[in-house]
Amino acid sequence: MRHFWQGEWIGDEAVTQRLHTLEDRTQQVVSGPRLHPLVVLAAAEALVPRLEEHRAALVACGLDAVEADDALAALRHALSRPELERKLRHELGDLDPARLVRFDFRVPTYEAWVPLGLLAHVTAGSAPATGVLSAVEGLLSGNLNVVTPEDAGFTAGVLAALAAHDPSGQIAARLVVLSPASSSTDWMAAVLGAADAVAVWGDEEAITEVSASVRPGTRVVDWGPKLSFAYLTRELWSDVDTLHALAADVSHLEQQSPSSPQVIYLDTEDARQVFAFAERFASVLELTAPPTREPSQAEWAEITNTVVVTELEEHLGYTKVHRGPHWRVLADVRFAPRTSPLHRTVWVKPLPRKQITSVLRPMRRYLQTVGLAAGRPDTAALARAFVSVGVHRITTPGSMLGGYSGEPHDGVYALQRYSNRVSVQLDDRFTGCAVLDDPAESRRLPPDADPVPADLYFHSGGFPRPPERTAGRPPAPARPRA
Repeated sequence: MRHFWQGEWIGDEAVTQRLHTLEDRTQQVVSGPRLHPLVVLAAAEALVPRLEEHRAALVACGLDAVEADDALAALRHALSRPELERKLRHELGDLDPARLVRFDFRVPTYEAWVPLGLLAHVTAGSAPATGVLSAVEGLLSGNLNVVTPEDAGFTAGVLAALAAHDPSGQIAARLVVLSPASSSTDWMAAVLGAADAVAVWGDEEAITEVSASVRPGTRVVDWGPKLSFAYLTRELWSDVDTLHALAADVSHLEQQSPSSPQVIYLDTEDARQVFAFAERFASVLELTAPPTREPSQAEWAEITNTVVVTELEEHLGYTKVHRGPHWRVLADVRFAPRTSPLHRTVWVKPLPRKQITSVLRPMRRYLQTVGLAAGRPDTAALARAFVSVGVHRITTPGSMLGGYSGEPHDGVYALQRYSNRVSVQLDDRFTGCAVLDDPAESRRLPPDADPVPADLYFHSGGFPRPPERTAGRPPAPARPRA
């Protein structure tokens, strides 16, 4: 088994020996020259056109052709320079957030975002791109990153390629990727024991296990299981476009995303309206394209068990099941939210707006996205009601799986969770000093780290030359005519 360790490919035995040096290596990184985010942006910009070279590793993770296309497209978008710049500005306020700068020129007080130190990333095998994106966030915040993915070398290959595009070697010095191995339990204990922070994806059991394994005071950033749902008012629950958009949210990615709807709530108490809507929505869900991936045997068992129990409850008047070869719509007149066995299995339930707080607040730690379909007069009031009970994100049907650069993740900014906000308060000797950092640091950028933002444009030209619009840096001036 090969592992990527600070620019080298090494075997299991070498990993076992080096794990005991993690604390020393962390000290070397945090006390050395800081990693400027522009170095990461330049390397990512060079990597994006070559991501297709890693398709085979994605397929080896179990993704089919369509899922591999989606994963690569998402990575190209997320790693593009404009998106990373937008993320840095939105989450940390600047393209160089580690600079100690004054926020108030009346007093010599400086603040900055600084790395935590050793940041471990415990990722889930169901989303191979997660390890790459989390590690890039760790690099943008300047940390030494140890990633433990559950894939077939995809994360290690992409991050090694990213490091290869940095001639300074600073990115490589901040990356360790440990591929799965028979001794990974001991390795994980060593990594968690040395970590200053751990970002963990997984279920409650995985998060609890990680939390129990870290040192006291270690920051655990848990991206745990979430429940997302749609909420439709009477005005729009019969709208054809809304139903088709919601069916797209249910079918895309086979509900494997935390933001995929597992429940559709209707603003009503009338059981007849719930059953009627379920029948209408079933006819729309039936029109969606066949799934790209079939459930595993264990997943089929969970789906079958849920459907059978729901069918038995039909005799009590609580439920009604509609199903086809690849989808299931389960109507239930009880308010309480329920998780879905996924793979195009969705609950339809009533939830009058006056009951939103009492029904959803007990689930606040699990709530993530609401796909809200309501008229303009109701939207603001319902949005406020949902965020007050713990919902992190509200969008419209058809956009539940979308997002934007710098969007809060489960209610927080990832880059802020991977950093510390520090301050330095000085005396009148520094009244005229705007930036406390060593000015020499601004000259340590490699040649490829273009400091000009990608969204900065210059207009040039004029008679006899037509005007030109250039992104990134001003164009070379035209030579005067003889």
